[in-house]
Amino acid sequence: MWTVKNSVGRLVEAEITRLGPGEMQAFVAGIVAAVDHSSLPVVGIMDMSRVRVFAPEDATLLLEVMRRDNPRVERTAIIINGEVLFTMQMERLLLHSGSRARRLFKSLDDAISWLNEVFTPEEAARARELRALALLSGTRS
Repeated sequence: MWTVKNSVGRLVEAEITRLGPGEMQAFVAGIVAAVDHSSLPVVGIMDMSRVRVFAPEDATLLLEVMRRDNPRVERTAIIINGEVLFTMQMERLLLHSGSRARRLFKSLDDAISWLNEVFTPEEAARARELRALALLSGTRS
């Protein structure tokens, strides 16, 4: 299951809990649509903390979209679970994407702290809402 939305400003929120066959294509299409919709470079927060590892073809597709979107991304914080294999896979994808505008984090708090440097007040308020929702659901901090 996945979601991509733009609730406020340049902030693109994305989450992947698990992907079935062919769902990565739909997920990246959602990312492309959100990035293309913005007239300014986007600031993204992507929760991949429930992903174990991407199939090679899914990783390749995600990398292609990262490269495509490089000029349109101000920053993207990607939250991962810290499992060694997935961390290595994501580090490799970020390296090969050719952009330093994306970083990996193991906590939502650290991701938001990094993004706060570029958030507008409205985007920062939405990030606080996301943190509160995460705390209420008991999923992460």
